[in-house]
Amino acid sequence: MSTYKTNNPLGSAAVKDLYDNAENVDKFVNDRTKEELEDRLGVLRKTWHGMEMIFSRFIDYITGRGEQAVAAIGWQELGNWAVGLAVDNRQQIVYYNGSWYKYLGELEHVIAGDSPENDGGVWSAANPTGKWSNIGDAALRSNLGSSEPGMGDDLVFTKYGISVGEYIRNSPVRLSNYKITAGADVTTAFSAAANLAALSKKLFLVDVDCLISSVTLPGDLTTEIMPGISISQLPGSGLKMLIAGGDNVLIKSDGTGKLIGQEALQGGINYGFWAEGVSRPRLEGVDIGHFKGFGAYFSNCTRPACIRSRVHDITGGYVETAGGIYFTNCIEPYSERNLVTDVGANGIKFRADTLGKTVRGKSVGDRVYRAGYIGIANSKCAHHVVEDYYCEDCGDNGADMNGCYDTQFKNGTSVNCLDGAYVGENNLNLCKIIDQVSINCRRSAVGSMGAATNVLLDNLTGDGCGSGVYCSGFTVFKIRGGQIINSVKRAYLDNHDGQTKQSTGHGIHIQSDLTGLPACTNPDIQGVTFLNNAGYDLALGDAGVIGSLQFMSNTFLDNAGDGKIYYGSATLGDPIIGNNIGYITSRTQAYNLAGDGSTVEFTLSLPQEVTDANYRIVSVVPDWLTTVRYLDNVKGTSYFGITFGSAPPAGTRRVNISFERLRPAH
Repeated sequence: MSTYKTNNPLGSAAVKDLYDNAENVDKFVNDRTKEELEDRLGVLRKTWHGMEMIFSRFIDYITGRGEQAVAAIGWQELGNWAVGLAVDNRQQIVYYNGSWYKYLGELEHVIAGDSPENDGGVWSAANPTGKWSNIGDAALRSNLGSSEPGMGDDLVFTKYGISVGEYIRNSPVRLSNYKITAGADVTTAFSAAANLAALSKKLFLVDVDCLISSVTLPGDLTTEIMPGISISQLPGSGLKMLIAGGDNVLIKSDGTGKLIGQEALQGGINYGFWAEGVSRPRLEGVDIGHFKGFGAYFSNCTRPACIRSRVHDITGGYVETAGGIYFTNCIEPYSERNLVTDVGANGIKFRADTLGKTVRGKSVGDRVYRAGYIGIANSKCAHHVVEDYYCEDCGDNGADMNGCYDTQFKNGTSVNCLDGAYVGENNLNLCKIIDQVSINCRRSAVGSMGAATNVLLDNLTGDGCGSGVYCSGFTVFKIRGGQIINSVKRAYLDNHDGQTKQSTGHGIHIQSDLTGLPACTNPDIQGVTFLNNAGYDLALGDAGVIGSLQFMSNTFLDNAGDGKIYYGSATLGDPIIGNNIGYITSRTQAYNLAGDGSTVEFTLSLPQEVTDANYRIVSVVPDWLTTVRYLDNVKGTSYFGITFGSAPPAGTRRVNISFERLRPAH
């Protein structure tokens, strides 16, 4: 052990390190009591004495194994090599320098040389006249036949750099090792292979096409479906094809290994993969198709996952009785980069019986095409994120959240769905839709209906949809930035009631006039750009209450469609509408009057045409001393009347008039 232990790096010329080096060399070479000591860097190393002891033990071990082998084949040991020792039968052997030798020449023979080489020579292919044969490989044969750790097949190495024993121990359990008949039910063999793999902690490799009914996979098992191999389900009703029977069940492939149902021959609800009440069930890179019911179903699981899988051609019942990938009442469910197509109901669904039973879930990069209902549905989820998604040609909404808490949609795209995204209902609270792009969606880019609190739409792009945003029955609904363009009026089929309806073509529609819903409180719309919308850019309801509307800093790029703002007949509580480009609600206008010294009443044009006469004249500043009033009886949508207490003097006189609450008609 070093005295100073400076831990300076190798090659240090420091005096203390040189002292430690000399001290360590002395101890490592001369110490006869310790088999290992620490060097100056704290690493435990063998002393010369330690290496001698290792070698001595090895020689003792090899000698012992050789003696066991010799005894096993009936050799008669004469002992160590010695001049004058007599050999008089073929079973007698002599020990020399770690190996046993037998005499091949004429008997009796008396040893005259000091070694086999000097007493007639050692037989070999190169020396066929040698009199002695080295039988030392008897120890090796004994070791090869031993079942002790490190012996037997562990002594023979493969070209892969591992022993035959290690290769055998690590090799998977293959389904092809069992008797498999094409077209026959192999459920029993499949189950036996899976259980053997789990018991021996090996990979279960499905390397042949097979036909099964229902198999429960044991926990702590990885099943790999080889490329292009199919596991097909027998016809039946209510079958769960592969069931996670414990924790840590993984089924994986490269994207071409298949689970195939037979929907045309199946009754009831069937499942490709079923996991209930277990932890970490997982599908990865599996192709699942043609089931009547569900592709993958996870219920009351912890950290279930479906990753990079393809789920397609799933038929069956409506909404809760069929689906592509389905998570219910799960902790941290996870879905990533799955491709779901041609599903009769929801493509992917996260749900809970009550808020809080499905929490911290996540969908990342999932794609859904032609879902019969919602692309990615989320019901009563908490602390939940759906991001980087793409949904196209869905019968209902692209992405939908209902009754959720602290749930976010981020960076999603929906094309030709009913609503591009939906947020609302069942006391939904604290939810966001960020960077949503909705293109040609039949009813709206984003929809929200009833009982929602603290909703944020941030940077929405709605292009060519039946409307931009419709919302109702909310408390705090914020829209920040983005653009709503090319909204159209068109017929669409409402997937909920099967009725054909007409879209409004509005940019944003605050539906305060829907019965049975709370008032629309604190709508806050800022920074939105409107262009080429067939309806109104902003439409308010014809009944009900809209409280504390803020409509600020928005941009109107044209006068297309029905108009910029439709105020309806709703009761507006303290609205703030201002600083909007292309829509001026308050302004000061300068007028030049032709005074004659006697005329006190004048009719003037408004700065712009307005939708109604509910504007206010808040100040009149003439360039002469007088009193002023405006005449309500001549107040119109393009003009107004004003009367002065004293007539303007003769000549051109100037007056500045300020207006508020203008509602431009264009």
